[in-house]
Amino acid sequence: MKKLMVILLYAYSTQLVGQSFFDEADRFFNQFVKNGLVKYDLLKKERSSLDNLVEKIGAFNFESASDVEKKAFLINTYNILVIHHVMTNYPAEGPLKIDGFFNKLKAKVAGMDLTLDEIEKERLFRTFPDERLHFVLVCAAVGCPPLADFAFRPDGLEKQLSDRTTYVLNFPTFIRVTKNVVQVSKIFAWYEGDFLEKSESVLSYVDQYHTQNLIGKKLLYYEYDWRLNKY
Repeated sequence: MKKLMVILLYAYSTQLVGQSFFDEADRFFNQFVKNGLVKYDLLKKERSSLDNLVEKIGAFNFESASDVEKKAFLINTYNILVIHHVMTNYPAEGPLKIDGFFNKLKAKVAGMDLTLDEIEKERLFRTFPDERLHFVLVCAAVGCPPLADFAFRPDGLEKQLSDRTTYVLNFPTFIRVTKNVVQVSKIFAWYEGDFLEKSESVLSYVDQYHTQNLIGKKLLYYEYDWRLNKY
């Protein structure tokens, strides 16, 4: 009986820690993100909220987490650590101006030392293949999808991913529609295979989410803007 109580208390305390992370992440994004951009100058003055989240990311318990909790945690973790790496090297012109931004800089994630590439490619896409992740993982560049001003949560994650994909694929600077042409991010070229698994073409993939009928228009890719996504 005593052993069972210890197990239950441990599970409950772990659940509270996880919930605390998602609540705190939600407040963080709400405070420091506006119009899809990051208020880095404000964050520089109020750094403690970011530091607290980074600490929680390192201490997160993966063993007791469900798959949906892990997926939501890793999405938020990627976006938070992107901001963390920028702030560690701030001021910066953009992520590519920071040496090893994606493949060298590491942070503690649930007890593991991981780079951003490892979080994205190995922990997220390999474990939870989902092309919609391309629209919620934000790499600190203007060319990235607009960053959400809220945290992704285990409860309702599927709806959040669907709603956010619809939002991003109707964001006028991300999907640029004129009378006869649709210009899309090079994300669709770099990861074309991910989208073709769900649709017969990139254009038809975007069309299923866009409010306008895009079929029959010419598809072009605009140049990626690697400048810092600073508000």
